[in-house]
Amino acid sequence: MHDLEKRIEHHSPQYARLFYLKLILMVGLLGLAYVPVLECGFIWDDDAYVIHNSTLRDVDGLVRIWTQPRNLPQYYPLVHTTFWLEYQTWGLEPVGYHVVNVLLHLAVALLWWVLLRRMGLPCAWLAAMLFALHPVHVESVAWITERKNVLSGVFYLLAAISYWQFYLSESKPTSKRWGWYALAILCFIAALLSKTITATMPAALILMLWYHRRRFPVRDFLLLLPMFVLGMVMGLYTAHMEATHVGAFGNEFSLSFLERFLLAGRVIWTYCFKLLWPGELVFFYPRWLILPQTLMAWLYPVGVILVAVMLLKNRKVWGGYWLVCWLFFIGTLFPALGFLNVFPMKYSWVADHFQYLASMGVLVTVAMVLHAMYQRQLRLGGLLIALVLLSLTARTYLQVPVYGNLQTLWEHVVEHNPNSWAAKNNLGAIYAQNGRLAQSRTLFRQSLVLNPQQTKGYENLGSYHFKQRDWAKAEFYFRICLDKEPGNIQIRLKCATACRKQDKLDEALKHAAECVRRKVDDLDSWTVLASLYAQRSEHDNAIKAWQRAIVLSPTQGYLHYSLGLSAAAKRDYALATQAQQQAAKYESTLAAPYSQLALLAVRQQQWDQALEMIGKAHGLEPDNAVVTQRMIWFFVTLPNTTKQHYQQAMALVRQHIPKLAVECQDTRWAATHAAVLARHGKYESAIAWQKRALELAEVQRDPMQVQRLKQNLQRYANKQSAMIP
Repeated sequence: MHDLEKRIEHHSPQYARLFYLKLILMVGLLGLAYVPVLECGFIWDDDAYVIHNSTLRDVDGLVRIWTQPRNLPQYYPLVHTTFWLEYQTWGLEPVGYHVVNVLLHLAVALLWWVLLRRMGLPCAWLAAMLFALHPVHVESVAWITERKNVLSGVFYLLAAISYWQFYLSESKPTSKRWGWYALAILCFIAALLSKTITATMPAALILMLWYHRRRFPVRDFLLLLPMFVLGMVMGLYTAHMEATHVGAFGNEFSLSFLERFLLAGRVIWTYCFKLLWPGELVFFYPRWLILPQTLMAWLYPVGVILVAVMLLKNRKVWGGYWLVCWLFFIGTLFPALGFLNVFPMKYSWVADHFQYLASMGVLVTVAMVLHAMYQRQLRLGGLLIALVLLSLTARTYLQVPVYGNLQTLWEHVVEHNPNSWAAKNNLGAIYAQNGRLAQSRTLFRQSLVLNPQQTKGYENLGSYHFKQRDWAKAEFYFRICLDKEPGNIQIRLKCATACRKQDKLDEALKHAAECVRRKVDDLDSWTVLASLYAQRSEHDNAIKAWQRAIVLSPTQGYLHYSLGLSAAAKRDYALATQAQQQAAKYESTLAAPYSQLALLAVRQQQWDQALEMIGKAHGLEPDNAVVTQRMIWFFVTLPNTTKQHYQQAMALVRQHIPKLAVECQDTRWAATHAAVLARHGKYESAIAWQKRALELAEVQRDPMQVQRLKQNLQRYANKQSAMIP
């Protein structure tokens, strides 16, 4: 009779109105809290996950998302599939990604409400509201990369609801009941493919079933065994990826088991405190020292154990849900307690997004306390609940803009955690990009004072001096980086470039060759090596290096263009022509390949071909001064040009040299104007312009150009036109 009365009550108009009121209130307050997210952009790691993620571009990328784990920052293929769909829909517009995150967070809160209702908790809606509005979850919602949390949370709760439905229909062993079991398995797999912290779900179900049955659910444990196995396999694989691919290794993670045990205790209490008092939330919290010799270090883990023992002994007095919530909180946090290496722990032992799912345990307890107060003192309890919900809404509303962009994020961290060397590095890099070089240099130096063992600070200082064109200091800092990380290809290439700028070509070549040796399939390394060979006039080696780079990236037009230049320098005109034709194919809107094809045609005395190619080049880029200058030269020197070509050349000269005076500071244009005048028979004027060009070339100390200018000066003196280029 009781069940029937309960069902009638749940279908009454009054109950329905109350349900929809609660639903509207949840959606409304959550929407209000996250309105500022519409102004947020991309932040940390969003470049790897979205902006520069090549797997989002086409169908082949979608296949690689599922089949090539190391193409991604982490192997969470369902997350990247959602990014793929969004990229195909609205490209790199951040608003769309943020809105989807908010909607998924809302879905998690609604599903949590559904699960708690089915478990019979009277505070179900309040617990879901606390979860939806709590500012500690802003990091998971406003950070696009943390799609992992909100998406995995949806599947996590769908799996839990499905299994709970399977459990509730225990007395009806029908095929439909086993359908719920199958659905639970499928949803759990989807959760694991979104984020493997959900591997703790079967353990959480055991806790809930133990509380519901009042005994250990042996049969359910056997039924959940496939989930335990799947979770363990995926968890171990993720840990392996963190250590070998993501970068969770090094001195920062060299902790003994005892130190990890002490760390775990403090991590638990830190997260618990942030849930109960979310006063100061930071992207990077201070990374405290672990000191086993101090009493305080032991109080944290001992306190965790004592609370569990106390709740266990008094479960009949206080209710077993306190113990279940505490164990759920700790168990769900376990992957982020420090026993496993997780990359963000390099900067901070704790992060708000690590407790996205775990927070449900503590927040249910808070909801139960508030609900009990409401039942005892209706008005006072209701007022307190309203105050808590509105306070959380306001706090979340104010926290969201912190994630507006990279600058607001790192400035907030530096303000609230001034000892964060990583935040100062990152903020300094942003200031450097914005031209605030003095401030960036100060931040880089402060970062090194905080952590002299890091590499990034020295790299940033090297980049700072590189922008200042202080090549020697740039090389000095890059070498410090290489002493710490000799296998860092990107820094070695920067060092090679700094050496090259100082004309230390032998040093630069050694660095580039070492990069190729360490990573034979690195395109940037082959490109730098090839350009160095070309600069040293080692044309055979340059050609081989350019060809190797083309094998790695055959559709990059600039590689074919550079190969063509090296082949032309070797006088292999057939290879040079073929390379420039490929460059024109892949860079069809650029003039440079056609301009080079015109020059190659001249070298092979293919005059008509030369005029056709230079015409194409000029048509593509009519404002390109180099192409225009070459076109004029062809018009006044090639044997197959006409009077119309000469008139066109004169028009171009008037266009590009509005003041025909000796104040002209461009060697090429002075020489070009001299060539036009010589073609018109005005040899005295041509000689005057050529002498001006010669003066400029001698100042610039370009011996090859000086030689060509002298040869043409002699031709003008002999009343001859300029040489064919």
